Amino acid sequence: MQNDNLEYEANKYMIHEVMKMLDGIYEFTPDTNYQQIIENLNLPYHLDGVVADEFHDIISNKFEIEPYYDPDYFYE
Repeated sequence: MQNDNLEYEANKYMIHEVMKMLDGIYEFTPDTNYQQIIENLNLPYHLDGVVADEFHDIISNKFEIEPYYDPDYFYE
């Protein structure tokens, strides 16, 4: 179980860094198609919520708004 937790945290950190890099290249906006990007990343399903959270954080910080996404979609 500890290795699973460690692996999850490592993946979470990696996703955070990659999303910051992608934002620097593509300049994400509230109109960005999050779902298409998540599908294109082709990550394991349990990491989709982490990507959605990163989009949420990036958009919230950059534009000081709350972008719409359904958090229950990823955590059901």
